[in-house]
Amino acid sequence: MKTLFCVLGRSGTGKDTVVDRVCQLTGMKKVCSYTTRPKRVNEGDTHIFIRPEDVDKYKDDIIAQTVIGDVEYFATVTQVLNSDFYIIDPKGLGDLWKYWNFEKHPLKIVVVLISVPADVQRGFLTKRGDDVEIVQKRMAAEDAQFCEFEKEYKNKYVLTNLDLTQTVNDLLDIIKREKEED
Repeated sequence: MKTLFCVLGRSGTGKDTVVDRVCQLTGMKKVCSYTTRPKRVNEGDTHIFIRPEDVDKYKDDIIAQTVIGDVEYFATVTQVLNSDFYIIDPKGLGDLWKYWNFEKHPLKIVVVLISVPADVQRGFLTKRGDDVEIVQKRMAAEDAQFCEFEKEYKNKYVLTNLDLTQTVNDLLDIIKREKEED
């Protein structure tokens, strides 16, 4: 059975950095989800950037979709089947559980939450070039879905990303543990 590590965390918690490092070390692959938002200055290949009018081209293959403001994020079944990691938000994770065809494509979903204290998160976001006002709005917008998720979703691993090397090693340990259980 395929194992998919779903990595969640608020903006600026280092999800992409941690997962990218693990992928470099292991050869594992992550879903590079689609988004209609503009690419940030100095942003790597964190998403596939498309125009809003192009979303309909993928509608028959979309498995998880989130809208934040007027920006859409989504991934396709094909992407998930070809990946080991999916950086996703709570709404997208709910979609994945709800709409995935487990009979056709058996899948073990392992949920990993990456967190940092709010002041560290704010620092990460401003360091990457986000405007202070936009940072505040983004953090407030995420509060509702993540507060609910953090309280109610019990079957998850939680990593506090205060030291990148330690967080990467902790994620590698989770992968090893989960693969041994298969």
